Amino acid sequence: PITLDNNQTSDVPKVFHGTFTPDLTVNQRYISEMPIEQLLTHRAILIKSGLGTGKTDLGVRMIAALEQGDRFARVLIVSHRRSLVSNLATRFEAEVYERIPTKYLNSAPRLAITVDSLHKIDASRRYDLVIIDECEQVLRHLNGGTLKGKETTTAYERLRTVLQSAGHVLALDAHASDVTAAWLRSLLPDVLTVENTYRHKWGVLEIHDHAETVLANALAAVKKDANQTHVIITSSRRNTELYRKLFADAIGDDAVIMINSWNSETTHVQDFLRNINSRINNYRVVIASPSISSGVDVTAPIAGVWGVFTARPLLPSDMMQMLMRYRNAKRRAVTVQASTTDNLITDADTLYEATILRYQGTAQAVMGNAAPLSTALREGARLMAAFTADDNLQRADVQATFRFLAETTGFRIKTVANEAPKMRKLLQQAREALIDYIKSQVLTATPISKDRMDILRKTGADITHEIRFGYERWKIEDLVGWQINEQLYDDLHKPKSRAALRLFAALSVQPYHLHNIDRTEINTCVWLPKRQHLTRRVEIVQTLLKRVFPQGLDACEELTAAEISERLGDLDAVLADMRLYFDDRRDYSEKAVPVLRRLLAKVGLKLISKQIQCDGKRFMVYWIDQDHLAKWRRYAQQVNRPKNTEKDDIISVNLGAYESEVPNLAVMAVNYHPLKRVACP
Repeated sequence: PITLDNNQTSDVPKVFHGTFTPDLTVNQRYISEMPIEQLLTHRAILIKSGLGTGKTDLGVRMIAALEQGDRFARVLIVSHRRSLVSNLATRFEAEVYERIPTKYLNSAPRLAITVDSLHKIDASRRYDLVIIDECEQVLRHLNGGTLKGKETTTAYERLRTVLQSAGHVLALDAHASDVTAAWLRSLLPDVLTVENTYRHKWGVLEIHDHAETVLANALAAVKKDANQTHVIITSSRRNTELYRKLFADAIGDDAVIMINSWNSETTHVQDFLRNINSRINNYRVVIASPSISSGVDVTAPIAGVWGVFTARPLLPSDMMQMLMRYRNAKRRAVTVQASTTDNLITDADTLYEATILRYQGTAQAVMGNAAPLSTALREGARLMAAFTADDNLQRADVQATFRFLAETTGFRIKTVANEAPKMRKLLQQAREALIDYIKSQVLTATPISKDRMDILRKTGADITHEIRFGYERWKIEDLVGWQINEQLYDDLHKPKSRAALRLFAALSVQPYHLHNIDRTEINTCVWLPKRQHLTRRVEIVQTLLKRVFPQGLDACEELTAAEISERLGDLDAVLADMRLYFDDRRDYSEKAVPVLRRLLAKVGLKLISKQIQCDGKRFMVYWIDQDHLAKWRRYAQQVNRPKNTEKDDIISVNLGAYESEVPNLAVMAVNYHPLKRVACP
């Protein structure tokens, strides 16, 4: 069944996302037509204007106004992705930072650069105009994974310096919020905020209940007309790989181009992105991950844009950004995975206080006191807390939020509830084949070390899938010190599994070694949201494991749910610690057994169960999976092995969910003493 919802607005209050209270409201098709002279009377301008309303052209006109007569304007354009800088440089006629030796960056009259590389610019360099395109995403990017250790703090400090010394600042975003406005006002005097309320009529947007129907419709449309281009957008790199296989199997490899984080910096893809409007129609299918969710405007005609979005990691606003990259699409259809959560923290002050509490708890544990934080660290923590609060408002009901955004963007919604069982089966087959293919490639790849990857990136080499597979192999082999095999791959190919193993191995490390890691993060001013808090995390896990399993993990004691609850003690206190130092997921069960499972998962252990009968009553009993525990201990001994490095006898400890998103620090190895194994009853 298909229903067209006319003149209906989703029951979602505007405060759900991006609350914006502008100083000036306009309603015009192109924001670029605003009087530039009026804007230039202000030091900083924050523009909120819908997708496709000429925000970038406004920046071009502002540069022209600053260069009237024989005047010369020094301009800096800041983005958050390397793959998008070239596109922005072309539109603003600027130099790309990667194509200029670092020592000459300050001499470029117009420079396009990523926020990650701002530290390369001389702090004394003053620009007449700094343009931050997609400013909300640029600021959120500071919390991402491309900046390590102190790099985030350094990037933030340089961004502050650049803005505070600039003649004018122009910040642009279709989803600009009061968060960004407040941040700009904390740095600069005379900030003008402008909202363009114009809403273009974009036509019908199909919202499907099932991913299979979106893909089935897309595949049918692609097969129907070989002269049309269709775009498939999705939430993750893994999905792009899956959909590429699906469509390449149907129409051939040469007709499909895929763009994701693994290949977005290759020469082939970069060339495609620089010339996307002239090249896109050379392909029948373009498959894109969030790597090109912003900074690229496709005006070439597109037969269809098909979106398949999971509830995480993207926000509904990110999904809309991806959808609206393609301005001239005849048909648009998406599916958004349902996800509702009622008790996420949406108060920025509460989230900020939690960040400070984490810092104080760790500092007290490893240094005896918590020293005052720098201005940059406090500002950064408050900014990220505000964004997290905003994100949590969006995540309260992902589907409703996306629908609200679509309607306020100018779409009429068509709801599609059909199913596509044949496509579901086809996807499952493709998924299984892809999993087998990736496994075989990693197992046979030549290992590529992190140092080698860093060199390849710095030299601008094409990082192919073969190199990526080699890097994945190296991560596993480097962690445990053994040559890869199928068992190792199955156990450790996921970043979360490797992070859990590292934490399990850290349970056997002497506390003062863990203290050194946390002290290093404190002393080097690592960005607060990215700190590992290793000492406190290990303390929490050790305390709870000893409380629930006083005879040791290998005692194989069978426990009832009531016994687990009694031994855990105050569940509210347990959950408070886990939420503060691990993750604040409030959509998980708060009962004793699920809480214990969640704790064990942090160190990669498994809780298994069986039903038994006693005195005519049936109930469940739970115990640690002993086979997995024994295997995990063998791995942990290898993680804690001495390594031949410049700093003798060190091991890598990294507790982040994703290895690319956290600092890679080291602690000294110690002898590992496994608990004595006793016979199970």
